[in-house]
Amino acid sequence: MNPRCKCKEVVLAFFEHDEGAGRLTQVFDVALAPGANPRFEHGPVCTPYEAGRVFRRWRESDPEALEAIEARRVEMKEVGRRLAAKFRERCSGGGKFGGPAMTGPARTPKPGRNDPCPCGSGKKYKRCCMPRPGRGWGGR
Repeated sequence: MNPRCKCKEVVLAFFEHDEGAGRLTQVFDVALAPGANPRFEHGPVCTPYEAGRVFRRWRESDPEALEAIEARRVEMKEVGRRLAAKFRERCSGGGKFGGPAMTGPARTPKPGRNDPCPCGSGKKYKRCCMPRPGRGWGGR
């Protein structure tokens, strides 16, 4: 979450649960912003009319839900602000980690063809996980 983001929109995704197959299928999304009409982004499963009908029924079944969602959005924005401030403090040398500012993630060197494979198999990288044309990644 970007704490500087000025958006006030929340997107809810509605799914259909197929108990027999044990899977969820996304039916539609609805974008909500305070003081604006809901914006429906329907998928291949339903029409905009059906999405609106389902959303209205959901809203009528739980009138406090939209207020709870807005309160949660505000709370998450504040959490993002606090985390960003804590990260800036720690990276500047004034916090728990101290030292110089962080420059980026640490990277492990790419293994050479004849190095042991990093997967731990004991084989050479070229004989184990090294990508080759037509084989993709990890083509053991």
